[in-house]
Amino acid sequence: VDEIALSGTIYKYTNVLFGYQKRYFKLRRGTIYYYLSKEVESEGCRKFRVLKNFRLEVVDISPIYILVFQTDEDPCRLDVCFPDDDRWFLKFNNKEERELWQNALQSFLNNVFYEKRFLKHLI
Repeated sequence: VDEIALSGTIYKYTNVLFGYQKRYFKLRRGTIYYYLSKEVESEGCRKFRVLKNFRLEVVDISPIYILVFQTDEDPCRLDVCFPDDDRWFLKFNNKEERELWQNALQSFLNNVFYEKRFLKHLI
């Protein structure tokens, strides 16, 4: 799983005023990073998260966001939810791109599940 590497531009929800903004994301060695853009990558990432204890949601838009977003399903949206209630609302150019990132992220979840299950049998 650690050899999975992916990078690209994804739209990340920033706030009500600015909505979704283009951000550059990298998935490397079990960590996801995001930058304001690929051009400023050398200045350091805006934020990063180690991919443990998170969940993915392909969502219907919740009622809280009905006025900001659309009310029906968005096949290009993926939420990455972390245990400290931090959520990254991501939108991709198309469903295939979302599925690519979703599968890569899901592989980390599957690996963590396998590690816990394996360790449980050793104890």
